[in-house]
Amino acid sequence: MPRTDSALDLNYSTRCICETPSIHTYFDVIPESPDGKHICFLKFDGKPLNQGTVVISKPDGSDEQVIAHCHATPHGAAQQGWLDNEHIYFSADGKVNIADLQGNIVKQFTGAIDTINQITRRGITPTVNLKKCGLPDDDEACYRVDIESGELVKIMTREQAWGLIKEHIDTKELVIEQVAFKHTKWSPNGEEWFVVFTTQIPLNKGKEHTWVKTILAADKDGNNQRFVGSFGHHPIWMPDGSAIFAFDRGSNKLLQWDPQGGPANVLTEMPVAGHPSMHPTLPFVVTDCHIEDQQNIIIKNIETNAHQIIYEGAYPRVEWQTEQHPRMHVGHAHPVWSADGKRLYLNHIEGEFPQLHAIDFEDF
Repeated sequence: MPRTDSALDLNYSTRCICETPSIHTYFDVIPESPDGKHICFLKFDGKPLNQGTVVISKPDGSDEQVIAHCHATPHGAAQQGWLDNEHIYFSADGKVNIADLQGNIVKQFTGAIDTINQITRRGITPTVNLKKCGLPDDDEACYRVDIESGELVKIMTREQAWGLIKEHIDTKELVIEQVAFKHTKWSPNGEEWFVVFTTQIPLNKGKEHTWVKTILAADKDGNNQRFVGSFGHHPIWMPDGSAIFAFDRGSNKLLQWDPQGGPANVLTEMPVAGHPSMHPTLPFVVTDCHIEDQQNIIIKNIETNAHQIIYEGAYPRVEWQTEQHPRMHVGHAHPVWSADGKRLYLNHIEGEFPQLHAIDFEDF
C-alpha cells in the first residue's frame, strides 16, 4: 500500500462493536437507525458463514436484542437495514421481514429487498433475488416492493433494458439472454433508481461472453427509462442524489454521471479501488481495497487530493469458505458512513472471522 506525503491527518479511533463473528450489510446501507440510537447487524453461528442471527443493539454493541435466526452470507449478511427508528427489515429464507426494537416480527411476506427507501417505504429488487424465494421467474425484470402490502410492481423488463443499451454499446456479439439485472438502488429521495445491467453473471460462471456492465435508471414508477453509462464496479448515489458514481473499468478513477444521462466526468482518482462512498456533507470519498492477504481503507479529499490510510487489516484466505462470495474469504471491509458522517462502520477480520467495527472521527 503506497503512502502519501499529502496526508489528511484526520484524528480518529477504532473500536470493536461485536467480538463474535459479525458484519453489517453493505457499503451503501447504513447500519444505524435514522436517529442514531441503535444499530442492526448479523452475528454468524461459525464456519462456514452461511447462517446467523439478526440483532439490534446500542451503537456500542450493548443492550443486544435478538431478532431472528436465518440464512445469511458473508457478503451481505441478511440484507438487514432500517425502515424507520422503530423498525428494521431483512430478507432471508425467501421472506421479507419487518421487526420492531423488541424483537417481534410484525410483518412478513414472500419476496426480497435489494435496497429500501425510508421516505417512501418502498423496496426494490431484481429478479435474481426473487428466484431464490420461489417466485415466478418467467421474466428477467426489476420490481418495486410495497412494504405495507408486499405487492411487487414490475418497473423495468429485460426487453426494455436491452433497447436502452443497444442505442449506446455494440451488442452484435450478444444475445439478450446473456444480460441480466443486479444491484437495484433507490435514490436518496425515493423518486428514482438505477440498476446494473450486465453480462457479469454468466461471466462469473465461466461462460465466455462480451463484457457489458451498464447503469440504467428510471423514475419510481418505471417511467423515463434511460441509459446512464458503462462502468467498472460498485456504483452508488451521491448522498444528495445529484449524481451516480462508480469506479472505471481497469483503473482507480471514480466516474460520475448525471442521473438523467449524458457523458461521464472524472470525480477523482483514488490510490486504490474497492467499495466507494461519499461523506454526507464533506468532500471526502472513502474506499476499501483487498490486496493479497490485506484489506485497507483510504479516505481522500477530492478538492485537495490529500488522502489518508485510516485502516489496515488482515484479509486471510480460508479453505472452509467454499460456497459464498467472496469465495475462500470471509467478506469485505465495506466501509459505510453514518448519516451524520461522524463514523465509519466496517467489517474487520480477526483471525479467520469478521467482526463489526466502527471508526470514530474527532474532526467531523
